[in-house]
Amino acid sequence: MEDNDKYFEPLLSDLLKLDFHLTPKIKEIENKILLGTSNFPNNLTGLTAYLLCQIMLGEKDKACSIVRRIWDIGGDIKPKDEALYTDCLINLGLDNMAEILLKPRYENVEENSEMFGDVMQKFALQQGNSSRLFKMLALNGKNNNNAELREILYTYRKLDREEDFTNVMKIIFEHSCKQALAYEHVFYSDRGFAEVEVIIYTNHDV
Repeated sequence: MEDNDKYFEPLLSDLLKLDFHLTPKIKEIENKILLGTSNFPNNLTGLTAYLLCQIMLGEKDKACSIVRRIWDIGGDIKPKDEALYTDCLINLGLDNMAEILLKPRYENVEENSEMFGDVMQKFALQQGNSSRLFKMLALNGKNNNNAELREILYTYRKLDREEDFTNVMKIIFEHSCKQALAYEHVFYSDRGFAEVEVIIYTNHDV
């Protein structure tokens, strides 16, 4: 397997520091990534960086194509690249693929929480899977210390309305997955109770 990650890693690091609206800078990095992938077409770090570029540039179809190319290549992938790749799957609404990668992680939450905790929580929240979220919160680890999320989940459980939580999150996902390029969840507690806001980025005015 080609191991030319040293070329791509600085580019990926620079890309992760950029906001989505900085299109000229993203395109500049994209050109450098393309130069590298022309020489090392199967390098998974380079392809993951290129995937992130397409998401940031609003190119959903290209991003989905790269997702499947990485999937088909398979093989060993660095954990941090796998975490980023999985995050891209979640952002693009490719829940079946994300589920395949994350299911074994959820089966051993403690072992996987340090590297995959953020994407595990993000996917469980996107899917409205309260049982997985409770399992993660039970760890009290650094990735699972969200007081607002804890309050929201326990409130639904106390009211015997966990199914409502699941249904709301599923409805949001089902109505947005075809257009979504990125999902974010922002928590608030400034009104005396905990709330979660779902922010969905698209390349359309919807």
